[in-house]
Amino acid sequence: MSHAFPCHPERALPAEPRRWWRCPDCGTCVRGDGGAAPEYGDDYPAARGHHDPEVGRAKVRTLERWLGAVELGVAGLTVCEVGFGGGACLAALHAKGARVLGLEPVAANRAHAHALGVPRESLFAAEPLPTLPHAPDLWLFQDSFEHVPDPNALAAWLARESAPGARALLVAPDAGALSRALLGPLWLHDVPDHRVHYSRAGVAAVFARAGFRVARSFRPVKCISAAMVWSHLRLLAGAPREARTTRADGFHVWFNLGEMGLLLERA
Repeated sequence: MSHAFPCHPERALPAEPRRWWRCPDCGTCVRGDGGAAPEYGDDYPAARGHHDPEVGRAKVRTLERWLGAVELGVAGLTVCEVGFGGGACLAALHAKGARVLGLEPVAANRAHAHALGVPRESLFAAEPLPTLPHAPDLWLFQDSFEHVPDPNALAAWLARESAPGARALLVAPDAGALSRALLGPLWLHDVPDHRVHYSRAGVAAVFARAGFRVARSFRPVKCISAAMVWSHLRLLAGAPREARTTRADGFHVWFNLGEMGLLLERA
């Protein structure tokens, strides 16, 4: 892990250990309680139910709502999702007429996305960062940006690979969320593999160095299923074993879990 704040790399992380270090410039929080960096192997999606069809359907409904909130249509666009998880959203975008690309560190997730109908040649490992066959018009970060080990290198790569006028739709845990302040270590995003909780200004700072600006913000509500609730509760309880596949249960609520939504565009 870097020894500087990712939002403002000119600022070194404090020397004294604490649960979270807070950037004095923007309020972004970096985990400071030690522990090994997370490993994203094939057991990662299995433990979190990423391949559960019910979870996938909820994620697709959620993305559709976010795209509507920022008035974005995807037909005819080249869309690249960074950290696409089970791949349900990539498959749905492909079915809607988008040319899809995806970066994902977990081989099992790439295989699952291909099984859902995403062309294999459109799927890439996250390291090393690839040269893409098409320049994306739209980048998607759905609860993935907080997992990126070097966000400034990734943002610079986005700028190199982007089409003119490219935009990025980003949803991530908000360091300034009221729920984070109220719940503390019980906050749903306070899990070991979330090493950074960005503030809006922190995300803007990272992307500004790559030539992007915040065009608008929105409040990203999610379609939450019983399967997703169970998956998060298991994770908070430290139960990483494989989650069972659930059946369509009809239980869904729309809820904001302390995330921010930003639409960025190339300046």
